[in-house]
Parts: sequence; structure tokens; C-alpha cells
Amino acid sequence: MKDQRDIRDRIVVAIMPHVVFDGWSRASLLAAAADAGFDADSATNAFPGGAADMVEHFFDLGDRRMLAELEGQEMRDLPPRQRLVLAIRTRFGQFGGDREAVRRALSVLALPANALTGLRVTYRTADAVWHGIGDEATDFSYYTKRVALAGVHSAALLFWLGDGSEDSAETWDFLDRRIGDILRLGKLREDIGRRFAYLPTPSRLFARSRGNGRGRRAEFTG
Repeated sequence: MKDQRDIRDRIVVAIMPHVVFDGWSRASLLAAAADAGFDADSATNAFPGGAADMVEHFFDLGDRRMLAELEGQEMRDLPPRQRLVLAIRTRFGQFGGDREAVRRALSVLALPANALTGLRVTYRTADAVWHGIGDEATDFSYYTKRVALAGVHSAALLFWLGDGSEDSAETWDFLDRRIGDILRLGKLREDIGRRFAYLPTPSRLFARSRGNGRGRRAEFTG
């Protein structure tokens, strides 16, 4: 499995110059395989799912490279907002400025037949970012954090594709604002959760109502 992943990694790296002209096509795959030293059969076996398979591995490779780069970053003293921005900027850096290749990759994932692959790719990146900054949540927030960050990452990626500012400065400003939004939303959820913890539970409230029709005070939890 590791050897096969290495073949896929090498072909995906070699495919970038070809994708700009021929898209995520068989022609690009065969050209990249030749550049990486593999024959046509090896290329076909490496990506039996065609374009969607290639694109999914392209994003997976970027996630793994981001995690490897983040391991060398000192982030313990950074607030969560800065850690998330740093991680996503690091993730974007794995594209190497190949915006056309990314644009074409997103076009592949936008096809109805590839909708599930697109969702899987987006969730994996969000999951990798949270792991990369050291998040160890295992409760329900594990999922809500990833869903929220997936939306931010997707929006920022689309913004980046059309960003003509120097060094993508406008993208980073946009990203910082959106990260701030989801962190504030997370704090709001926590506050609401704490407040609701002191309200009567529905089952016990209804039980008391059925047992006493004279309207005695409901029993509260907490």
C-alpha cells in the first residue's frame, strides 16, 4: 500500500504542469507518469477512478504535506485564531501557486457524479487542519468544528482563486475574519449550552405536569 501511495504521490506531483493545459485527463496522467518514470499501465492502475481519483489524491497529498510542515511550527503560545490561520495558509502553500490546477480540480469535484468525493475531500482537509493545530476534541464539538471549518476553508479557497492582490493579502484578511466568526460562534454555542444545562429536561418537565395538574413548580436540573 505504501509503495502504491508513493507512485500516486510522484505522479500527482508530476501532473501539475500538464493539468494547466490538458486538465485532469488521461492525457495529463500518461504524460505525468512518463515524467515520473512509470509506464501507462502503472498510471492506470494507480488511479482506477480516473480524474476524480487523481483530484482526491492531489488534495490528500496537500493535507499530508501541510501536517508535516506544521510539525515544525511552534504554536503552543499562539491563540486558536492565529493557529487556524497559520494552518490554512500553510495548506494553501501546498498548491504552490498552481491556481489553474486547483480551479480545474474543483471543476471535477463539482460534477454531480463526484459530489461525495468533494464532500470527503473538504472534510478531510478540515480534519487535518484541526489535528495540525493540536485539537484533541472527542465530543460533539469534534464534528461541529470540522463542519464549520470546512465552510470557511472552501470559501477562502474560492476567494484565493480570484484574488489578484499582492501576496494574496486580501485572501488572508478574508480568512482571518471568517476564522474569527466561527470561533465566536463556538463560544456562543458553549454559552448557550451552559445556560440550557439549568433548564428543566423535557421528559421530567412533562412527567411532573402529568402527575400534578395544579401547576406545581417544575423540578430543575443542575
